[in-house]
Amino acid sequence: MANISTGKTNSRRRSPVTTKTLVWLSLAFILIFRASETIRTSPQYVLEWTQDTPSKEALPSSQTSTPRFSADPISTAPEEAPPPPPIKPFDDKRAIFLISMGEKAANGTLVERFLWSARNIGKYNGWIILLTDAPHSRYDHLQLSNNNKNHHTNTVDDKFVILNPSLHENPPKPVFTFDAMNFKIYKTYVLEYLDRDSRFQNVELVYYLDVDIVFGNALQRFFDYLEREYEIKAGPQPKVWMFEGHEKRRKIPQGGQMILHRKAGSQTCLNEWRASMMTNFEDLADQSAMKRLIKSPERKCEFVLMKREARYIQFPETADIEDRVGFLQNHTRRVPKARDYYGSLVHFRNTALVMKDTSAEALEYYMRDIMGFQPGQPDEFGITTKVLMSTPKIKKLNTDTQVHLQSLSAKDSSN
Repeated sequence: MANISTGKTNSRRRSPVTTKTLVWLSLAFILIFRASETIRTSPQYVLEWTQDTPSKEALPSSQTSTPRFSADPISTAPEEAPPPPPIKPFDDKRAIFLISMGEKAANGTLVERFLWSARNIGKYNGWIILLTDAPHSRYDHLQLSNNNKNHHTNTVDDKFVILNPSLHENPPKPVFTFDAMNFKIYKTYVLEYLDRDSRFQNVELVYYLDVDIVFGNALQRFFDYLEREYEIKAGPQPKVWMFEGHEKRRKIPQGGQMILHRKAGSQTCLNEWRASMMTNFEDLADQSAMKRLIKSPERKCEFVLMKREARYIQFPETADIEDRVGFLQNHTRRVPKARDYYGSLVHFRNTALVMKDTSAEALEYYMRDIMGFQPGQPDEFGITTKVLMSTPKIKKLNTDTQVHLQSLSAKDSSN
């Protein structure tokens, strides 16, 4: 008789292999469950809140923090933090040039602030050249490496150079109604000072930066981006690279930051700018001289405008400072971190006007954040304190003086 399958199995008969497998699976499940209970209750793994975060109940629902696990065994000493990566050395191709003139500047700490932030925040260890009419002894303490927290030795920082203007070769022209113009004209002599010093023979690019700039980020990325994006290199036409101006004047370059290329004819541009300054002694801004030059059909220089991107350059005013300080004071954890918040260059432009309404306490809090100061860290150089440059006085010139100045201008242009 043929066997016919109904598709049903005999429930009374089980394979001995199947039964054994079920037994082993049950035992394995029990062991896994007990192990998980041991791990969950072990003192070696604790659920903790970060030390600087308030309790979850004290925070609004939109600001509640997410707990995290710490897997460091209590019985084990914490591992030492890995050493920071070595700072990438800058070659002698670049140099930063700044100018600090006058008694008011010498009595302030803008140079100290500039240099400290360049070395420590900007991570820049290349040439920094200071042109000043102050006695050499005023800034010689900055040539020691105690201005750099990354090197605690007494070796001389031979990349910081102090130059004094030669009054015989480059006399400051006492020809402007605005005192500061006597100092601003030295911007047009930057490359000539480098030509007279053999230490700078390998320098190709010069970043002129106003002394009231603070560095908010490492400069390597900033330099690389600008030089790649704007093709900063030698070419047939004289060029100088400058950031666009403020608000309605964006088409006019600003003179607070500029890039000069010794092999791109930048000296020609500086000569033309200087000549434009000397044509109007009653003008109150070097940008106005730049505007006249740009409109001139006879100019040889090409002024390349660079965009003002906040990740690279910022111009904080009182409202910006107060907003940032308020944010930091209302958050026990500083998020976003300072390095993510600030641009490569933070320019406190026109200090006398922009900073006059900023409280000293707010500015110090803001500066300490930029500088990355730890709570209680002493300010050895006074670089976080408010430095307010007074507005230069306007001088009135009589007719005889104006005639004399015109002759000086003509003589300077002929040279």
